Amino acid sequence: MVTKKGMSRREFLWASLVGSAGVVAVGCQPAAPAAEVAQDEEAAAPAMEAVEIRFSHWHGGFWDPIRDGITEAHPEITAISESTPWGEYSTKLLTQMVGGVAADVVMVDSYWQGEWFKVLLPLDDALNAHGVDNSKWDADPWKQCGNQGKIYSLSQIYCPNWQLVVNRTLAEQEGITLPEWGDDGPAENFDEWRWDDLVELLTATTKVNSAGEVEQYGLANSTARFGATALYFIYSNGGDVLDDTWGYEETETLIDSPESVQALQDFINLTLVDKVAPTPAEANAVQGGLFKAGKAFCTIRHPGVGDQKVHQEEFGLAFMPVPWREHRVQFMGTNSWGVWSGSENVDAAATFSIYATTSEAISDWITPNINLTAYDMRRSIDKLPALPEGWMRRFYEVFLSRDSRFSQYQPATEDLIWKPRWYGRKARFFSDTVRREYDKVFLGEKTMQQAMSDAKVEIDAALQEE
Repeated sequence: MVTKKGMSRREFLWASLVGSAGVVAVGCQPAAPAAEVAQDEEAAAPAMEAVEIRFSHWHGGFWDPIRDGITEAHPEITAISESTPWGEYSTKLLTQMVGGVAADVVMVDSYWQGEWFKVLLPLDDALNAHGVDNSKWDADPWKQCGNQGKIYSLSQIYCPNWQLVVNRTLAEQEGITLPEWGDDGPAENFDEWRWDDLVELLTATTKVNSAGEVEQYGLANSTARFGATALYFIYSNGGDVLDDTWGYEETETLIDSPESVQALQDFINLTLVDKVAPTPAEANAVQGGLFKAGKAFCTIRHPGVGDQKVHQEEFGLAFMPVPWREHRVQFMGTNSWGVWSGSENVDAAATFSIYATTSEAISDWITPNINLTAYDMRRSIDKLPALPEGWMRRFYEVFLSRDSRFSQYQPATEDLIWKPRWYGRKARFFSDTVRREYDKVFLGEKTMQQAMSDAKVEIDAALQEE
């Protein structure tokens, strides 16, 4: 079922040098009882002898329902959870791989998957054996979790697609009508808002008192740090960051292109020039954040429903895709389960990964409690309460609105480009370098063009080292 490939000690030692970097982790809502996720209609797979496997992640007891559920669905498999804090996870796991004692199943994040393909097994044969319909994944699995025509891991949750989440109480007080997904479906101009519309909205909703102090920001996010939101606007503006987006064979970065520089400059200007977004200090000055405190009109986020339940109860929410520039953008890349190439239980490990990500029982637990599952999303959404009571369904319809396979509003799928949420095979070096130079722009030490040109020199040199 799984084609096991050997790994030389040289490859293991190379992998042990790979660093880890930040990731937007799944929220920490309480896990559902095992009984709620035990029954399933998963496609039958070849029987196997009783086996014990270990699965590694950074979420404490969060994935216990998967552990218990697979024991019910596959009594021959006993799964043992191993959790390591995020800051230690990558280093510890790669050290265990070098020593030959790593877990059979490992959680991977797309941020650094380009450096992990050498330590994972391809899962194509196992997916076929289990009868998985690969067209139902949230994104092309050969791109999102693959390399050179093979799938190396399976997405657990839907790739975070940024949303503009608005405080509905403030919008009603201001008399602002939004092109949102409402109780009756999408507004007539849903997902037609562009960058200039966003700036106009943020300017109109930023409130300054007579002393010149900002009492309410238009946007809760600080734009003073390079990250995935800035990456979205680069792609939306027709820019790119690497000359090989998907193959992990990039030779240079394009972060200094006119399209990329313009997008980054306009983004940081929301804080520096337009004054409609806070500095990092201002964003962190209020406990729980400006949006939760009702001191910001909207926020850009890739939220899970647990986060939104609190806000929905406090002031109501309106959901919109993030306004775009030249193109609408759909992201790829999220947390996924992969099988360690050194595992002695590869079939059981593959079965665990497939059960965790494709079983209807697990999807029924994840979708209303955490985030939209990555497999067969329409099935999951259609089980949620209908509008108008079902605000969660509205929230998820926005998630899927740009994907022609699942969208309930096809006009939002036009002029769309799919782009990765990662930075190639040297992801940590790339992001650290760009962030350092971007910080210099915020501090007034460099222009954006100078900063990104300097970042390019460093990144290109690193890419030529191999």
